[in-house]
Amino acid sequence: MNKLFSVIIVYKDTHKYISESIESVINQNFSLDKVEIILVNDKSSDNSKEIADFYQERYPNMIKSVESLGIGISAGKNTGLSYATGKYVNFLDSDDLLQSEVFSSVKNFFEKNSECKLAAIPMVMFENNRDPHMLNKKFTYSRIIDIRDEPQSIQLSTASAFINRDAISENFNESISIGEDTFFLTNLICETGSYGIVADTYYLYRKRIDNSSALQNTYENDEYYTRFFDIVIKGLYKKYRESDYSDYVENVIGYNLQWPLRKQNYPSTIDKEVIDDFYSSALKILMTFKTLEPIKNMKYISYHQKEYLLRLYNEVHGKKYRLLTFENDIILLNGDSKVDSISKLTVLPIMIEYVDESLVLIFRMASKFRNEDIEKINFYATYKGKKIKPSIKKDRVTKLLGHTVKYYWDFIFKIPQDKIEGNSNFIFYGSYNGVTKKIGLFKKDITREISRKTKLEYSKKILKVIKKNPEKNIERNIEKESIIAPKKIFEKKQTEKEPFIRRVLSKIKRIVIK
Repeated sequence: MNKLFSVIIVYKDTHKYISESIESVINQNFSLDKVEIILVNDKSSDNSKEIADFYQERYPNMIKSVESLGIGISAGKNTGLSYATGKYVNFLDSDDLLQSEVFSSVKNFFEKNSECKLAAIPMVMFENNRDPHMLNKKFTYSRIIDIRDEPQSIQLSTASAFINRDAISENFNESISIGEDTFFLTNLICETGSYGIVADTYYLYRKRIDNSSALQNTYENDEYYTRFFDIVIKGLYKKYRESDYSDYVENVIGYNLQWPLRKQNYPSTIDKEVIDDFYSSALKILMTFKTLEPIKNMKYISYHQKEYLLRLYNEVHGKKYRLLTFENDIILLNGDSKVDSISKLTVLPIMIEYVDESLVLIFRMASKFRNEDIEKINFYATYKGKKIKPSIKKDRVTKLLGHTVKYYWDFIFKIPQDKIEGNSNFIFYGSYNGVTKKIGLFKKDITREISRKTKLEYSKKILKVIKKNPEKNIERNIEKESIIAPKKIFEKKQTEKEPFIRRVLSKIKRIVIK
């Protein structure tokens, strides 16, 4: 009887998982005489081959155990294809699983969409991570996707795809062992301009607890930055740049490039020159995309990494960034679009503490303003009506593969202890080109926090005086101990909420204050 499905499983040293993968096919709610499994050994050094041979002996009419005719995952998949007799081919990874209704759902889909050459199913992670796969958003309902209408709906895995055998005109590229699916599927999908999605079943993708899978270690492999980039990224870019499917291919490229670019530092196992060449070439390709959308669709780089790429793209395409004043505000424009403004800015208080007789306040800023903009704007605060200039330093940075793209700025204010008053307002400002604007303080009431910290600081000093004079209920002349407490700091003893301060005040009969 002719087979409907050929499941090709290429394995290498996966003896812990391969039985479970095979069983997930055998246990389908589907007629097994319409299914074949081709187990391809890619030079395993463990007992995976013995497991494969065992299943062949147990299911001789269903399972073939064969040796790869080459080296690497691509050669293994091509070997499997040479044995496949089914109408539809799937490349199940040797540590993953198929949900029990996969074959039934895929068969029903192809019967309703006979012209479709490829159908994909959603991927759900398991073991170390139970999240849906990041490309599952397109699986809202089963349908045919026209990639010209939905260029962001990319499909990159042959493991979660079922392909009409007759539609495969070219084998996997055996010169690459990373991204072979991306290259193979993108070319295949671009031949027809469409593919199907089946939303009512799913593929189980194992995220190993020990992070030992090939995919989980991809970006520590220099092949990614050399052969994969040259053959897959550059190859697809050049081939489809002027085609009707360029938007789809640019989304494929953007998705693949975001993973190495999101790394803060260079992989220590790879030569810096290789990484630098990759970085400059990757940026060059991204900057020549037809639209911004593939960069906007990068969901797994940080906010500031994406802002940097978008800014570069806009500048390359003639939309310059300008810092200017407008309608009593300080704004950053990109072309005619507002990027950020001082009026919308907030800073985060990360420290309010006494250090060496001074109150130190540190605020951190992360905004869309460029590093050079921060250096042009005059930042200061007012306290008791007097202007205080901060010292400004660069704190941590955001990087793209070791290249700094954004600084986080710390603004450090110091106020001498004898200048502190409990009810004086602390206000943060930014000023540029004659315009001054108040800056929001994120979450905290700074004036109240200054008062609280000051009470604590004085209470600690008072407690030291008390410990030197253990007699009870005697008057304390705090001035003689060189502690000058501003009047409004301690005048409401009975309503004090801070337990430590309340305890200290309860020990004092009278405080001499100025």
